[in-house]
Amino acid sequence: MSHHPDNSSALPEHLVELFWEYDTSELDWVEHREFVARRVLSHGRWEQLCWLREQLGDGEIRRIIEKTEGRDLSARQLRFWQLILELPAAQVDRWLQDSRRQVWDKRAQ
Repeated sequence: MSHHPDNSSALPEHLVELFWEYDTSELDWVEHREFVARRVLSHGRWEQLCWLREQLGDGEIRRIIEKTEGRDLSARQLRFWQLILELPAAQVDRWLQDSRRQVWDKRAQ
């Protein structure tokens, strides 16, 4: 897996659909990498997730998820990444039990 984005800074065409509320010509893959990664993690299809892993590597994806405590992800998505990235179960449990998150998660049930 490559751990660096490709040389092009334009948002790849196959990701444009994930940014329906933005002018994608203004999104720069290099400059907005973390924002793009968070959106792909939370809304991306399998192929888009595979692309993200190729671009960033699992270490960078793990860093982003840990930095945000998985806030962009559903409980199901977070458990998936817990397994893939070998995130400690106690850490993920803590994130999921956060009272601020529970208000949002219960709304979606």
